Parts: sequence; C-alpha cells; structure tokens
Amino acid sequence: MNRLMKPRLFWDLDETLLNTSALLLPVLENLASAVGRTPEEIRRDIATLDAGGFTWERLFQRIGLPASEFDRRAAFCATQYACAEQYLFPGAREAVEELSGLTEQILVTFGDRVFQRRKWSALRSLHPFFHAAHFVDGETIGKGPLIASYDSTNRFSLFADDSRRWLDDCAGHAPHVICVRMAHAPGEPFLDGGTIANEKVAHSHDQVVSLIRRLAG
Repeated sequence: MNRLMKPRLFWDLDETLLNTSALLLPVLENLASAVGRTPEEIRRDIATLDAGGFTWERLFQRIGLPASEFDRRAAFCATQYACAEQYLFPGAREAVEELSGLTEQILVTFGDRVFQRRKWSALRSLHPFFHAAHFVDGETIGKGPLIASYDSTNRFSLFADDSRRWLDDCAGHAPHVICVRMAHAPGEPFLDGGTIANEKVAHSHDQVVSLIRRLAG
C-alpha cells in the first residue's frame, strides 16, 4: 500500500503503551483499604463507570468514600500517576522511537482528562516522538470521530488500541483506518485478521513496527 505521505499512527495509552493495570494496583489497594472492599471490586466499579464517563470523584462517591477523604485519596492517585514512566510495557518506548522516523504518531486516549494528562505528562520519554495528544471524554467526542477528523489524503492511517469499544468506534467512523488490536502476549504470532474488517491483531509492539514497515513498503 503505497501513499505519498508518511503513514499516520494513532496510539491509545492505557493497556496499549502503558500497563495501566499495574500502575493502578497501589491506588486500588489504597481505596479498598479505606472503604473495606477488595481491589478487584474497586476495579470493577472503575470499569462500570468507564462506560458513562469516568472521574475519580464519581468513583469515590460510588464506593462510599467519605467526602473528607476525597482530596487525600486524589492526591495519592496523582502521586502514583507521576510514576507512569515505570509502567510502560516492555518494548513500547523502543517501538515508538523506532517508528518516529516512519510515521506521524498521535496519542488518542480516553478517561478522566485531568488524570489522563497527568499520566501523559509523566511519560516524558515518549513526548519527542508524538505529533499531537488528544484526551477524549466519550461524551462530547469519541475516538472514532476524532480520528476521522484527520485528513487521510495521500496517506494511510493505523489505530492501535486494546479496547473493542474504541476499535469498533474507529471502524464505524473512519473505515479507511487499519485497526490494530493490542493483545499483549509476547511470543504469540501476529494475526492478519480480527473480528472487524480492516483489523490486525498484534501481541507486541515489535509486531506493530513490522506491520507498518510492511505496509509502508
């Protein structure tokens, strides 16, 4: 697939470049101990809220955290997020750096905008390799419409995400974009097809690099 301009690669952040489950574990443990629940129960509450627009304040209210504790627990979350650099998936930074000469890389991440920005700000080693960063709230705009807003003339585009929801959203609004589902399982073979049209399945960041090299010809 030869085009005139450098390919464009849209990257998701959580569970794609960043091992957010590991990053969040100390936060889940902190909140669970405060309200007498388990970290897994708190994680499920986060997943439920994600569908309608997650914020930490909404989570605190949902789990019954006393209002007097909101600021202190939010500060703990912020402190943990500042450590995000330590939680990049192995090979993620190297792949982003290698691709910087081949692609125009753009971050498209979903979640609480304040904390998403804090995570991204903490990932300083990635910043030089990205053309732009977008923080999608899912209420005013989703990932699909945002990706579709980029002009596709004379270039092909790819979108790497672990989320079925956002890959489907992209496929619906920007069918010209190749969707790359990240399914972290190092050693597993790259798959040339997923559950939707124009989808690939990558098990490592090396496989994303190989795919782009192959498509760029």
